[in-house]
Amino acid sequence: GEYLGYGGPLKVAILTDTNIVIQNLIITSHNETTSYVTKVLDRNLQRQIIGKTYADEFELDNDLDGVSGATYTSRALAGAAKEATQKIAVEQANFQKPETATPKVSFGFPEILLILLFALSLYGVYSKVNWKKSLRWGIMIVSFIVLGLWLSAPLSILKINTLLLGYWPEWHSSLYWYLLIGGALLTLLVTNKTIYCSWICPFGCAQECLGE
Repeated sequence: GEYLGYGGPLKVAILTDTNIVIQNLIITSHNETTSYVTKVLDRNLQRQIIGKTYADEFELDNDLDGVSGATYTSRALAGAAKEATQKIAVEQANFQKPETATPKVSFGFPEILLILLFALSLYGVYSKVNWKKSLRWGIMIVSFIVLGLWLSAPLSILKINTLLLGYWPEWHSSLYWYLLIGGALLTLLVTNKTIYCSWICPFGCAQECLGE
C-alpha cells in the first residue's frame, strides 16, 4: 500500500494472518526527510499498527497516536498500512470493503496561526506605524519558533518539488499546506512583494538573526 507523505508517496508491505489482522509491517520506499522517518520508527508507530484489521480506521489521534513533529509521515505510514490491509481483505479474502467515512477537515492552531501571520504581515507592509520594524521581527521570530522548529513545516524546496511532481495531498488533511502556498502566491500577486520570504519564512529569519 502507499499514501502521500511530506515528500511524496510512502510505500509499505504488510503481513497479515487469515483473519486479515496485521502481523508485521515494513516501509519499502519513501521520499521523506530521514529524520522524520527515524522519529516515527523510534516512537514505535508501527507497533500501534500491528494488530489492526482491515475494518479499523487507522486515524491519528483517534485509534492511533501520531508522532509530534512528523505528522505527515505518521499519517502516510498509517494510510499506506490501511490501504494495504483493505487490498488484501477485498482482493484475497473476498471481504467487503468497509465504508469510508467523510474525511475531517484539519483546521486548528497551525492553520489559524498561519492566517494570522499573513494578515499581520500585510498590515505591516501597508501601515505607516513607527513600530513596523518591531512587528516584522516579532512575526519572523514567532514563525521561526513555531513553523520552523515546533511544527517543522516551513515552505521548503522538498515540498515545492513534491508538488511539481504532481503529488498533491488531500486538502482535508493538508489544509495547512494549501494555506501556506496559496497565501505566499496570493500576497505576491496582490502586493507584488514577496511577503512570505521577507516577513514569515523561518529560513529568512534564521539568516537575518545570524546576520545581526
